[in-house]
Amino acid sequence: MNNQTPDVRDALSDVALIRQVLDRVEGDRGETNLFGISLDANVLLQVCAFGGVLTCLFIELFSGNSISELVAIGGDFSDMHQAWIVMIGLCLFTLLVVFYFVLWRAASHSNEDMTTYIARNFRYAWNLSFVSDLLLKFFAMSLLILAGQGAWVAPLLLAFTGDFLLQGRFFTLPSKISQILGVLCFAGAGVQFFYFPGVFSIPLVVFALICGASLIRLVMRYCTVAG
Repeated sequence: MNNQTPDVRDALSDVALIRQVLDRVEGDRGETNLFGISLDANVLLQVCAFGGVLTCLFIELFSGNSISELVAIGGDFSDMHQAWIVMIGLCLFTLLVVFYFVLWRAASHSNEDMTTYIARNFRYAWNLSFVSDLLLKFFAMSLLILAGQGAWVAPLLLAFTGDFLLQGRFFTLPSKISQILGVLCFAGAGVQFFYFPGVFSIPLVVFALICGASLIRLVMRYCTVAG
C-alpha cells in the first residue's frame, strides 16, 4: 500500500504536467498558425472588417448620427422593421460569402481540402460553427427590431464583440487580453443599455479599436515573418 502511494502521486503529477503543456499549446495555437497563406488570409479578412466598420463609423459621425436616427425613426413604423431585417440579413450574407471565399482561396493556395484547412487554421469557423453563431445573433437582433426595440441593437452589438473576444473568434489578440476586453465589452454593453441604448457610434468605435489592434498585431507578425 505504501509503495502504491508514491506511484499515484507521480501519476497525478504527470497528468498535471501534461495538462499544463496542453493548455500552453492551445493558448499558442493561434500564434503558431499565423504564417504563410493563413497569415495573409487573416490580414485580408481583418482589413475588410476594419474598412467596413470605418465606413459605417464615418457615416454615423459625419452625417448627424444618421444610423442612430434611422433606427430611432424605424422603431415607430412597423413597415420599416422588415426592411431593416432584410438589410441586416443581406449584409451578413455578404460578409459570410467574402469570409468563406477568402478561406477557399487560402485553402486552394495551400493545396488542402477546405474543411481540413479551416479545421487546422480557423477552428472557430470549422463545421459551420461561425455561421451558426452569426445566425443566432441575427435572430436576436431581428426579434428586437420586430418588438420595436431597435435601439437595443446597439448595446447588443457591443455584447457580440465581447462574445467574439471571449470565444476567440475572428480577432487575433493574445488570449488574456481578449478575455479582459471581452469582459469589458459586456460591462460596457450593460452600461450602454441603461444610459445610451440608441447610440451606434459606441459599438462601432469599440469594434474599430479592437479590430485595429488585432490588425496591427497581424501586420507586425507579417513583418517579422517576412524579415
